[in-house]
Amino acid sequence: MRRLPPLFLAATVAACAPTPPPAPEPVAVPAHWRAQAGNAQPKPAPAEWWKTFADPQLDRLVDQALRANADIGQAAARVLQAKAAQAGAEAELRPAVNAFAGVDQVRLPAMRLGGQNFAPEDDTWPYAGFGFDYEVDLLGRLAKGAQSAAGTAAAAEFERRQIRQSVAHEVVKAYLELRHAEALSEIDVRRADLAETLEEQEQRRLASGLSDRQRVNEAERGVRDIRIARSRAERDSELARARLALLVSRPANALALPSRTAATTELTVEPDLPASAVGRRPDVQAAWQRLLVATTDIERTELERYPRVTLTGLAGIVASGFSGWLASDAVGWIVGAAGRLPLYDGGRVQARVDAAAAVRDERFAAYRRSVYLALAEVESALIEWQTARTALEFHASQLASRRQDAARRAGALALGRASSAEILRLDLAAREAEAETQTADYQRSLAYASVQRALGR
Repeated sequence: MRRLPPLFLAATVAACAPTPPPAPEPVAVPAHWRAQAGNAQPKPAPAEWWKTFADPQLDRLVDQALRANADIGQAAARVLQAKAAQAGAEAELRPAVNAFAGVDQVRLPAMRLGGQNFAPEDDTWPYAGFGFDYEVDLLGRLAKGAQSAAGTAAAAEFERRQIRQSVAHEVVKAYLELRHAEALSEIDVRRADLAETLEEQEQRRLASGLSDRQRVNEAERGVRDIRIARSRAERDSELARARLALLVSRPANALALPSRTAATTELTVEPDLPASAVGRRPDVQAAWQRLLVATTDIERTELERYPRVTLTGLAGIVASGFSGWLASDAVGWIVGAAGRLPLYDGGRVQARVDAAAAVRDERFAAYRRSVYLALAEVESALIEWQTARTALEFHASQLASRRQDAARRAGALALGRASSAEILRLDLAAREAEAETQTADYQRSLAYASVQRALGR
C-alpha cells in the first residue's frame, strides 16, 4: 500500500482548522459629557497644550523632559524590544538557510560484504554544502505568532506615548507649584512688613494706653503665622524644584530657572466628544491592543493540536579524502518533507489554551477598566475645572473689594477719620486676598492641565 504523502495529509487536516474565538467588541461610551452641553461639537486637540501658558521656560522644561526623562527612555527601549520580537516572529515565516563544512576522522570496522572480508580502515571524510529548513504554515500558526508580536509592539508604543503625556503633565504640575510657591513667598514678604509695622504700632499704643493686650497678641500672632507661611512656601518651592530636576534628569543645583516674566493667559477648555477623547487615550489603546494579542494567542495555542509539515534539504560535497572533492560523484543532495501530528500530550495544549483564555479575560477586564477610568477622569477633571474657574472669579472679586476698602480708608486717614493701624489691617487683608487669588489661579491652572491629560492630550 502506498503511503499517504505528508503534504496531502496536511492539506486534508487543514480543512478541520479550529473555529477562532469571537473578536472582542469595544466598550460603548456616552454621546456627551455630563459636564458639557449636549449640542457641543468636537474640537481639535492642541498638539502641545502646555504652550497655552505662554511661558518659554515651561516649554523648555517640557522639551528637556521629553528628551531626557528616564521613564521615557525605558519605555522607548521596551518598544525596541517588542519590535525586535516582532521581527523574530515574522522571520519564522521564512525558510532558514545554513552553510556547513566539516571533516570527520572515521575508523571503519572489519566487516564482510559481498563475500569479501574487509580489514579495519581509517579514513578522512571532508564535507561542505548548504541546507535549509522551512515549516509550512498551513493553518496560520506562525502567522498568528507574528500578528501577536505586532500587537505587542503596538501596545508598547501606546504605552510609550502614555508615559510621555504623563511626564509632560508632571512637569507642568511641578512648574506651576514652583511658581505658585515663589509668588506666595513674595506676597508673604510684603505681608510680613505690614504685620511687623502693625505689631510695633500696637505695642506703642499699648504703652500709651490706646490699645489693649488682645490687639497686641493678635498682631504678634499675625507676624508668626506669616513667617510660618513663608517658610512653608519656600519648602514647597524647593520640593517642586527637586521634582522638576528628576523629571528632566538633571541635578537640582543645575536647574536654572530665572524669575517668571510671562503674564497670566486666558485658559479655555473645549473637550471633544467622549468617543474621540477615549479613543485618543494611549492607555485605552494599549489595553485594547493587549486584548487583541490575548485573543490571537488563544487561536495560536489551539493550532498546536494540528499537524506541522517541515521541508528540509541538503546539498553539498562529501568525499573520502580531500582528493575526492574534484570527482563528479562527490556531489549529493537530499530533499525531504516531514509531518508531525500530536496524538496524546497529557493535556498540555489544553492547559495552555485555558491559560491563554484566562489571560484574555483578564485583559478584557483591564480594557473595560481603562475605558471607564478615562470617562471618570474626564468628568472629574471637567467638574474641577468649572469649580476652579468659579473660585477664581470669587477670589478676584474679593481682592478687588478689599483693595477698594483699603483705598477708601486711606482717604479717611488723610482726613483724620481713621487710624494708621486700621489701614494696616486693611492692607493685610488685601494682601491675604491676593494670596488667596494667587492660589485660586494656581488651582485653575492645575485643573486645566488635568483636563488636557484626561482627554489624552
